[in-house]
Amino acid sequence: MGITDTIVSDKNNNHPIFYSDNIIEEINFPKITTIGTKAFTNCINLKSVDFEQATTFNERAFQDCSSLLSIYLPKATNINGNCFKSCSNLTTVLLPEFTVTGAEAFYDCLSLKTFYAPKLTALGNNMFLNDKSLESLTFGFETMSALFSKYTTLKYVSLSNAKTISR
Repeated sequence: MGITDTIVSDKNNNHPIFYSDNIIEEINFPKITTIGTKAFTNCINLKSVDFEQATTFNERAFQDCSSLLSIYLPKATNINGNCFKSCSNLTTVLLPEFTVTGAEAFYDCLSLKTFYAPKLTALGNNMFLNDKSLESLTFGFETMSALFSKYTTLKYVSLSNAKTISR
């Protein structure tokens, strides 16, 4: 198997390479730029990921990775739908360059407390649906509505570019 700049599927494009792998605990691919659809879905023992250069994370790339605790993706700009859905033990997400998100990208991340994305200017539908532990959010919104009223655990919200906040 030759891994270049994208992790997608096997050589016949039939199955994601690491899909439902129960052994893998740590991933370190410093030169990969794109993570393909379902690349690591259901890797239940995956605890740590390191993708220094990755900018794009496709649909369901890490869905159901229940042992994943935190992610820091320094170059990530695009996270597609359901990418981290149901990562039930994920507590911290740090995405300093993140700008685009798909629907339900962090849906059902029950332990998510801190989400840092200072360049994010729009949320995908239901991005944080069912995330009942949220305490700290940082975004780059210019206009904000009463989006977070249902998150009773929130202690800190930073909107670095806010010009308008409405109900």
